[in-house]
Amino acid sequence: MVERTMYILVVGPDTALHAEVSSAVDALRRTGTVVMHAKSLRDGVEMSRNRNPDLIVLELDPTPEELQGFTKDVEHVSPETVVVGAYRVSAGDEGSGDGQLLVTAMRCRVKDFLRRPVSSSELQDVIDRNMDGGQRTAAVRQRQGVVIDFVSNKGGVGKSTLSVNTACLLAQRNPGRVLLVDASLQLGVCAPSLDINPVTTIVDAVKELSRLDETLLREIAIRHPCGLHVLAAPNDAVEATEVGEVQISRVLGVARRAFDYVVVDTFPLVDAVAVAGLDLSSLVYCITSDTVPNVIGMARYITVLERLGVSRNRMRMVLNHPQPGFSGALTPVDVASRLDRDIDHVVPFDRKVLVGVNLGAPHALRAAKWYGFGKAIRGIADEIESLKPTEAGEPDPTSSHVAHELAARGV
Repeated sequence: MVERTMYILVVGPDTALHAEVSSAVDALRRTGTVVMHAKSLRDGVEMSRNRNPDLIVLELDPTPEELQGFTKDVEHVSPETVVVGAYRVSAGDEGSGDGQLLVTAMRCRVKDFLRRPVSSSELQDVIDRNMDGGQRTAAVRQRQGVVIDFVSNKGGVGKSTLSVNTACLLAQRNPGRVLLVDASLQLGVCAPSLDINPVTTIVDAVKELSRLDETLLREIAIRHPCGLHVLAAPNDAVEATEVGEVQISRVLGVARRAFDYVVVDTFPLVDAVAVAGLDLSSLVYCITSDTVPNVIGMARYITVLERLGVSRNRMRMVLNHPQPGFSGALTPVDVASRLDRDIDHVVPFDRKVLVGVNLGAPHALRAAKWYGFGKAIRGIADEIESLKPTEAGEPDPTSSHVAHELAARGV
């Protein structure tokens, strides 16, 4: 059997650890291993999200709280990744200090350990124990779709309307390869916007979490005539309490293996479920309208997203006009000035969009392509389609980390 490429991510400020792992890899009983390096925990999480490494070798230097947060974030963005800790044996220590360090790391969900300097034999043992000698790579590495989040700081700005219409247009172009996830768990409107009365919802996926795979997820999702699959929001608020951050991370992880494009409509609230989705997203479309309170709220919301680790190059600003133009309305230039960044997409008002919402027939499926609402949605869909699904762990050339790594490798 041909070995697939294994991806190892070294996390920590010590460049010597990266050199040790690279040297050990050269002597492994396998070929095709790529070693990457992230100098900080935050960069490590970002690279895990982009590249889905098989193995993370983490320098055991963070505090327990930082370590706990890192392993939890990695579990969200790359569930199959194995995190192992690298540590030095203290000179003159009988082992109690090192033992306490390892116990603490294990409590923080570090799966295994490597002594420094890292040897090829110990690295091979870690791979054998946790990845079946590296053959696990071939089993789990497969085409990975992209996750797209539609977010807003408040309701009523047309976020759900845009996410539904965009997902339908993508599905019309890529039948059977697009999933719309209604993660507005308390007040989801995606199903009625599509004239769907779902017999299964995201709660059914959560109840089957222990055996959820790509086939089962496709069975749970509802198929729309345009070729879109829909994972509907819970039927009531009580059911919604069954869906937490761990559950949504697992569902989205399976979803991006089953579909090329996963469009997530979110609730306008920054909670643990929303953050879990943001961690996995390739693009985040921030929807605002042309009124002063909404724009001021979006400016604050962008700051919150950045503090949560959503880089600006992953955000797209969308100015939606959900009502007819009026005297005193803000222009795109006004909105861009207040947000301190360009507006990427402007969606004009179209009465047929509202009619489509009422009828459960998204207007994007029949709108003219060259002007107005149809042209705007087409621009968003084109941008999403430019993010081609990749082999899990394959470098994403849109990432600054990837660009740096490719340059370092002379590519």
